[in-house]
Amino acid sequence: MGFCRMCGSGATDIFLVLLQLMDYSLEFIASVAVAVAVVDGQVDFLNSVIVDQQHKNEMLKARLQVMESNSFAMTDSISDASLLKYIIVIVCK
Repeated sequence: MGFCRMCGSGATDIFLVLLQLMDYSLEFIASVAVAVAVVDGQVDFLNSVIVDQQHKNEMLKARLQVMESNSFAMTDSISDASLLKYIIVIVCK
């Protein structure tokens, strides 16, 4: 049986300490992996919110262009169908 000159422990004691350290390391790695998965999910969610807001912004810009445009007689009642057709033409350019 070996003997550690620095701490006076036997080889079995050192081996058990190393096993315990490995166990702690594996637990730490697993907890980091879970944290990374959670953060990835949050990033994916926020990216989808950003894309949705970009689409909404494009639609609002197109609607503003319709309102500012001289191609429609600006009355209080622009039909939704004509507005949608114009928006599609602007967005698809």
